Amino acid sequence: MQFTVRRAAFAVAAAAFMFVAAPDAPAHAAAPTRVAVVDVQRAFNDLEEKAELEAQLRSLATEFESDRQQRVKTLREAEADLEILVRDSPAYRQQLAKVERLAIELRVTQNHHVQRLNRRRAVQTEHLYRRLLDGIGQVAETSDVDLVLFKESTPDFTRADAQTKPEQIAALIQVRKVLWHRDALDLTDAVVNHLNARYRAVEQDR
Repeated sequence: MQFTVRRAAFAVAAAAFMFVAAPDAPAHAAAPTRVAVVDVQRAFNDLEEKAELEAQLRSLATEFESDRQQRVKTLREAEADLEILVRDSPAYRQQLAKVERLAIELRVTQNHHVQRLNRRRAVQTEHLYRRLLDGIGQVAETSDVDLVLFKESTPDFTRADAQTKPEQIAALIQVRKVLWHRDALDLTDAVVNHLNARYRAVEQDR
């Protein structure tokens, strides 16, 4: 019994000695997370590449509209020719078939053009979004930022009138992700300038 007590006392003393003698573990304070924000909508609108892509899209839409107007003109002329023919005559039936064919071609072509424009617009939007994400990442890296938050453009409540429902204003408030930030945390201008400079450099090399 005496041996057991002595052994236990020795163990406690040894543990106490190790606790006192052991050097304190270095305290590594976690580095603070550096956060920034980007107004995505404003960045989108200020991209020079977006303006160029939209100009190309408008040019394509103008081309499609010109084609539509020409097809409509041809259809109207065919309908006018049909009016002067004797109903149920061979010439009338032949012209009627032409009118129906032209009408179908007009409708099919219009649908095809709308689909092409929508698909082109979707591809361009995805392209610009990926470009924006890439630019945000590059600016964040050079600015030693760890996290970038989506900042919405400030809603324009001055446009509210007697017809505006309280629910509409409440919806605008509820969807906001960033309520406040210091101006120094906003990387929007830096991202836009970076992407526009890179876009101009690429255009000059072409």
